[in-house]
Amino acid sequence: MGKQEGFGVGPSVRPHTMGIWMWGKPMMAKLPSGEPLSVIFLDTEGFAASNISETYDAKIFSVATLLSSYLIYNSVKIIDQGDIDYLELLARRTQLFALRSQMTKSKWFEEFNHDLLRFPPLVWVVQDFVQQTADEESPTEWLHQIMETSSREEGDYDINLLGIFDTVDCHTLFLPATKKHLLQDLSKATEEELTPEYKEERDRLTHKLKTGLVPKEKNGRPITGPELATLLEILVTAANEGSLAEIPGRWQVFIDQLQSSALEDCAAFYESDIHMLLSSYENSAVNETELLEWHYSSLDKATTLLKQLLFGLEEAIVEAVNGLNTTSTEKFEKIWDLNEKKIQLKCGEVQRQLELEAEEKLQVPVLPMKTHGLVREQEQVREACVTSYRDQVGHLRDNAAFERQLSQLQTGLRYIFGAVTLKNNVAMEELLHSSMNWHWKSSERGALTRTGYHAQLQPSRLLSRLPPAEPQWYICLKDLCVSVLITKYSCT
Repeated sequence: MGKQEGFGVGPSVRPHTMGIWMWGKPMMAKLPSGEPLSVIFLDTEGFAASNISETYDAKIFSVATLLSSYLIYNSVKIIDQGDIDYLELLARRTQLFALRSQMTKSKWFEEFNHDLLRFPPLVWVVQDFVQQTADEESPTEWLHQIMETSSREEGDYDINLLGIFDTVDCHTLFLPATKKHLLQDLSKATEEELTPEYKEERDRLTHKLKTGLVPKEKNGRPITGPELATLLEILVTAANEGSLAEIPGRWQVFIDQLQSSALEDCAAFYESDIHMLLSSYENSAVNETELLEWHYSSLDKATTLLKQLLFGLEEAIVEAVNGLNTTSTEKFEKIWDLNEKKIQLKCGEVQRQLELEAEEKLQVPVLPMKTHGLVREQEQVREACVTSYRDQVGHLRDNAAFERQLSQLQTGLRYIFGAVTLKNNVAMEELLHSSMNWHWKSSERGALTRTGYHAQLQPSRLLSRLPPAEPQWYICLKDLCVSVLITKYSCT
């Protein structure tokens, strides 16, 4: 500006500039085409002050950026990843702010042009820069290399200043003076007291700004003073009405990430603790009471861990605990349903296996046999099957499937016993017919004619005639009294 004094820079640690300051009178300049241009200089207070919120910084940056046709961003000594991240965050918030301003304010003005909210070119000025860039690269190449090689833990998105601003340049400035009182208030320094390196780099910056100067345009022409005032009103009104209020700051983002990470870790801990119980049963069916108690124990341990991870963040703790309860409940419901199916499958398998074993055991005795002996044998098999069932799946008795499958086992045994009893009766009839035929053929009483009457045969008389080689027949016929209708048989 060719002036000894301009925007003030306070010598103390407290901020000197508050909000956005505008130079009182435009400076006349010319575009490369020779067209005259009025240049208005804006100055903003510094960012990331200890007593200033991130939302306030975002408001200042958004209004200044969208109001300008050329943006100069100042930092000191070096550009690190934190500087880039913070500027990118401000730029992203400005994008959202511009979008909201378009949606809510354009309806106020029929001729409002959304192109007015485009991002201007960016020049990043690094003051008090004394380092050397690698391989003699320019400051702009150095900045681009930092942005391209910067890494984040989350690699699923790409945020880059090159995709936000029309252009991104970098310019460095050496120390302007060597005396402390001059560095505290540079306006007191004469041209001769400034360092040669600073003056050289300052002049190159001034030339860069003059040659790269572009007007704020509307419909392809520079905007007028009234149009600039209208744009300023739109931006300030939108900022004051809270268009940035719902966008979280870095601290809130950190809290959200910490809460999300803690919740994820504690949910994984809960699931791991539950699977310790399931592994002890070799992923087989588990007693429901034990599973439920283990669930509450695991959830209690996970909740304690969650509170330790979020210690001091009460709101985050409440939200995270609710989230953990929801997540653990969903996981436990799946585990419970799967365990329910395992219980039904296990009880059913044991039931069917015991029924097969019962059939095998009842095939061992040779039929026919005494009725009371067969009943005793069947009762022993039934007791053995029920005892074995209780021993194998007794720990699952809390589930309804236990009693249901036990009832089905007893029903199946009754069917099996009934079939064996029927086979025993058939065997007895066959034995009786064989004995009767043998008895009649060997009888000395003579022939019997078909007289249609009943002959009552005494088992003792039959037993005296049975072959001695088949003693089991004697056992069957001791309790058997047979009434035979003689209709067609004759004996000699």
